[in-house]
Amino acid sequence: MDRVLVAAGAVVLILILIPPVVADGAGDQAIILVQKGDILFAQGEYEEALAQYSAATSMDPTYSPAWNKQGTAFSSLGRYIEAISSFDRAIALDPYFMKAFNGRADALLATGANIEALAAYNRALAVNPNDLDAHYGKGTALKRLERFEEAAAAFDDVIRISDREMRKHPAEARYNADLWANRGRAFAELQMYPEALQAFDEALRINPKQISAIKGRDAVTSYLAVFERANQTRPTPIPVTRAERLPTQTVAPIPPVCAAAAALGAALLSARRYRG
Repeated sequence: MDRVLVAAGAVVLILILIPPVVADGAGDQAIILVQKGDILFAQGEYEEALAQYSAATSMDPTYSPAWNKQGTAFSSLGRYIEAISSFDRAIALDPYFMKAFNGRADALLATGANIEALAAYNRALAVNPNDLDAHYGKGTALKRLERFEEAAAAFDDVIRISDREMRKHPAEARYNADLWANRGRAFAELQMYPEALQAFDEALRINPKQISAIKGRDAVTSYLAVFERANQTRPTPIPVTRAERLPTQTVAPIPPVCAAAAALGAALLSARRYRG
């Protein structure tokens, strides 16, 4: 009997001295909801993914990744104004959230607000001057504003910064599919198509499911196929890699090639939504 009393007293003493551990139920649940959303998003189920992300923001309104993911889902559904609002919430919670900065700028670009998008990319670069996504987006916005030399410089920055990263951290670069996909898109914008295909191939070697590299490679391949067919119908073949860096045609272009060029630009921009 005495032993039972002693044991009971020890249990009571432990409960008094050691405070109970309170789990952050809302935060944990929000993380689980975001993970479920990520699986659905990867499968292309954007509406279902959005429902999970939205539930996560309701469960824990302070969890910035949930707001960012919600913004990405909205963008993938073409609901750009709602996406911008979600990215704003993510940035308010985390002023250094680069994915949210870039997502917000991408959404602005998709609405045709090119000046505002350019300002948003510059804001992102103020946070991280070496962010490849922001440099690429800046180049796209400048290209739409017909500031072609500045656009070419921005795309060159993607190549320059990725070159530097490859020299400084060669082991990491060998396994960074996003870096290679960004290089591929920048080379494509600069009309350096063999280099673009090589970069996309490297990204896919690292990660065969890198969607932006898949979409970018398909876009460049389709564009070159149209160019090849156009060359077969012209007395003088058009060089595939022209001297000028950006698609500023100086002669009356062949309509199918124009359409292919437009499709290439749209596909490269669309591929940005799938970055990790």
